[in-house]
Amino acid sequence: MKNKLKFMFIVAVFAIIFGFNESVSAQSLPIVGGFKNVAVTDKGVIDATNFALKTIAKEEEMDLKLDSIINAQQQVVQGMNYKILFKTSYSDGGEIYELCLNASVYRSLKKEYKLTSWDSVQCSEEE
Repeated sequence: MKNKLKFMFIVAVFAIIFGFNESVSAQSLPIVGGFKNVAVTDKGVIDATNFALKTIAKEEEMDLKLDSIINAQQQVVQGMNYKILFKTSYSDGGEIYELCLNASVYRSLKKEYKLTSWDSVQCSEEE
């Protein structure tokens, strides 16, 4: 009976220690496969933004200039997905206009890029 009580006590201690450890670890780790914020100065973000800018400029037959990257997120997949909000400008008839773009870019493991979606959004004063 004494040995059985010791065994149960040891099992309970381990359960508490490992249970606490798992709950702390689960709270501090990002969700696997989810998007997470990344610095706008990250080389991958800059490369993906430049690719998106060139692709959109070609599609729209516009001379777009990158002004700034406002926000970026990345998702690790078999390669990398990026969601990027960036500010561009272009001139038309001597006037310069601002254009903010949301772009989703996929980079394969072979570092090949593909613009998966994009849209223009209103540039706000807070950016």
